[in-house]
Amino acid sequence: MLRKTAIMIGCLVAIGAGAQVAGIHSARGVISPALAAPGDVNFKHIINLAGRERMLSQKMSKEFLLVALGYNERENLRNLKYSRETFARVLKGLRFGDADLELQSVDDGSIHARLSRVEEIWPEFESLLLAGTSKDDIAAEDVARIADMRLPLLHTMHEAVNAYEGVSNKDRKAFSLAEHLINIA
Repeated sequence: MLRKTAIMIGCLVAIGAGAQVAGIHSARGVISPALAAPGDVNFKHIINLAGRERMLSQKMSKEFLLVALGYNERENLRNLKYSRETFARVLKGLRFGDADLELQSVDDGSIHARLSRVEEIWPEFESLLLAGTSKDDIAAEDVARIADMRLPLLHTMHEAVNAYEGVSNKDRKAFSLAEHLINIA
């Protein structure tokens, strides 16, 4: 039974990851960037993008460290720039809305509190990323600081995702087991 459950979870993870890579989002609707009450929001889309922010926090760290090592410097700098710009835009969209991303700001204190914590960490993290334009520009202290900040950024973004899930579940039935497992994965 345990093996069967593990295989099911693995399949759900693979399906969710494949859908995310392909850019498929379930139940996506057009959302204006205005502040909205929780019942008027496409939480599946928001949670998908907020969850991707968790992954991007770690991806940016990896790309920065690879640049510091001089490994495929040009490619990793290009990837780092894209990851950093994407993270910054989605974070701003989560807070204030973004019509092009179909993100709507959610009027909820717990969400705003958690996004504020992310916004406390992000400026310093981003400034370190911006300073690292080549292997020679990255000091050992910058590498250590990115290493120290990456997990708090991941954790605070994870708390924001949990806040979105909590608010979403207040206004409708809880996420299905499959949706919850995909989010965790």
